[in-house]
Amino acid sequence: MCGGAPKTGECKTKAPGIYAMKTEVDVWYMDEVNGQQPLFDPGRSKITIYFRGTISDVCEDGSSGKALMHPCGTRLPPLYADVNGGVIQIEFPDELWDKPMIPDYTAVGSTTGFGVGDTLKISKTAGLVGIDLMAVDAAWPSYTATTTFACKAGTGALCFPDMDDDKNPGVTVNIKTDGTPPPAPYTNPLGAWHYIPAPTDLGTGLFNDGATKVYIGLRTQLGGSGKIGADCSSGVGSAEAENFESRVIDCVMKDGSKCTPDGSEFVDKNTPAFHVLQVGQMPPANWKHARPEADMLLDRSPSKGPQSSVIRLGDLGGAVTCAQVRGATFPPIP
Repeated sequence: MCGGAPKTGECKTKAPGIYAMKTEVDVWYMDEVNGQQPLFDPGRSKITIYFRGTISDVCEDGSSGKALMHPCGTRLPPLYADVNGGVIQIEFPDELWDKPMIPDYTAVGSTTGFGVGDTLKISKTAGLVGIDLMAVDAAWPSYTATTTFACKAGTGALCFPDMDDDKNPGVTVNIKTDGTPPPAPYTNPLGAWHYIPAPTDLGTGLFNDGATKVYIGLRTQLGGSGKIGADCSSGVGSAEAENFESRVIDCVMKDGSKCTPDGSEFVDKNTPAFHVLQVGQMPPANWKHARPEADMLLDRSPSKGPQSSVIRLGDLGGAVTCAQVRGATFPPIP
C-alpha cells in the first residue's frame, strides 16, 4: 500500500524495469559428519547467485513496489580434500535456469528516493528449486528424512519435482571431473590437485570414484540492495542471505550406473552445509585444518557480509534471458 510524501529525482523514470542482481555470499564450511576422517577440508569462500528482477508499481514515495525474482545461476566453491588430493566441484548447468518449471519468487522492491545516491532495495525472499515443502519457510529436512518428509504431493521422491524436465527427481547438478582446479589456499601434500566425483562411501572417496550427477533440491533466502549510481541504472550495496540448504534424493555413478540407496544417502549426508557469515562474523573456533601449516592459511578475518550488485537491463515488457543476466557488466563488489 502506498503512502507518504511523493519523492522526486533524476532517476525516477528508470525505477521500474528489468534488473540483473549478482549476490556474493561469504560462507564457511567443513566436514561436520566424519570427525577424524574428513572427506573434505575446512574452507571459506563465496557463493555467487544471479537473479533477474522485474520491478514494477513502485509507489510515488519509493515504497511497496513489486519485484518478481527469477533465479539465473549459482556458483559454488570447490571443496579440497587433503586425504586424496581431490577437489569436488558441484556445477549447476546454465541451461537449468531457463527451464519453464523454474519458479519466480515475489518480493518487494523499494527505494529511499529516486536520485543518484539513493538506495534501491529488493527484500529478502525464500525460494525453492527442485524440492517442495509444506511451506517455503518450513523446517528444512535432515538427511535422515530425505526419503520420508512430507510435502503437498506426498512424501520422499514426490517432494522433488522434476523442474529441469530431464525425467529425474529434483534438478540435476554435475560433479566436474576434467580440467585444472583453481588454486587452493594451501599446498596439497600429495601433488597436484585434481577433480574427483562425489564420494558414495569412504572407499570411493579415497580412490577418486563416486557420483558425477546428483539430483537435488535446494532453498535460498536472499535479498539485495544497491546505491543508485550516476547512470541511474546500477549500484552496489549490502545483501541479506541465510544458509544455503540442499538435499540429495539420488545420484548417478561415474560409470553411468545409478547409485545404490546407501550411496545416495551417503552423498546426501555428506553434502556440505554452507554457513553464511554476516557483517563482522568469523568462522567458529572449531573451524580448523588438521595440518598446522594449512590451518595458518585459512581466512579468519571478519566478514563484510553478503554483498550485491544490481544493474538495470531494460524496460518493463522487454525480454531478458538468464544468459544476459549472468553476462551483465555489474559494478564491481568491493
